[in-house]
Amino acid sequence: MPSIEVKDAAPELIEDIIYVCSWKKLDDRVHLQGLALKRKWLADMIEKYGSIAKVAYLDGVPVASIMYYPEYADPCSIAKREGYCYISCIYNNGDDSQRRGIGTKLVKKLLAEMRKKHRWFEGRRCRCIVADAFDTFEHYPMTRFYGEMGFKKYAKEKGVFGTAMYFELAGKYEPPAKDDEFIPSKSDVGKAVLFFSPSCQYSFPFALKAAKMVGDVVPGYPIELINRWEKPQEYLRRGRSWLVVNGRPVRSFFNDRERFKAEVAAAASLVP
Repeated sequence: MPSIEVKDAAPELIEDIIYVCSWKKLDDRVHLQGLALKRKWLADMIEKYGSIAKVAYLDGVPVASIMYYPEYADPCSIAKREGYCYISCIYNNGDDSQRRGIGTKLVKKLLAEMRKKHRWFEGRRCRCIVADAFDTFEHYPMTRFYGEMGFKKYAKEKGVFGTAMYFELAGKYEPPAKDDEFIPSKSDVGKAVLFFSPSCQYSFPFALKAAKMVGDVVPGYPIELINRWEKPQEYLRRGRSWLVVNGRPVRSFFNDRERFKAEVAAAASLVP
């Protein structure tokens, strides 16, 4: 019978966390830039908050992970609710490790840990867990997965990448006190601004791909790439929009090529 083991993240397990999501791209030059950002981010977060991830091993090979941290740790969070744990992602990397209950085991271990007193960051008790339920469209839909684990949706709250879902541990869920607000700026006119996150090794390569597509649509257009963890106010004043073209947020993602190009072209052609 296959052996499944779960370990809490520590500095010596950073490469295992990296491997879970990137084992097919360890020789990709562009992806390696994202990995460098992720390694530093993981090292900094583990040093500051302790274990912010759990890694699952199948017969000794890292195959899945769940990453989480205090909501207030993200400088770009609009909520920062006290005692809230934020699950930024959970991922199981292959067909051989699917349908073995590994993802469920990771979430259950986190829930059990957060139910215990003094097992929360800085000695606080966890009151609620909020998960960013975004889909990679490879395996099981995340909204369905979290729903079957007892998580609920709140329509007005969104995750960084997908649907925000919550699990109440101690007390009722509190919606964010405010919504995202896009504040137009003359400094954004005539250029594109792209944000990426060091918490995901795919974010920077995706930003580069999107930048290339923007350049294809509007040749010679100035493009600025910003690390949102380093400049959170820049991200927040743009309503946490991942891409702004000519002072207007672009809602489409670049994998929907035709819609994305059309939206970029429309935004670039508008007169301020």
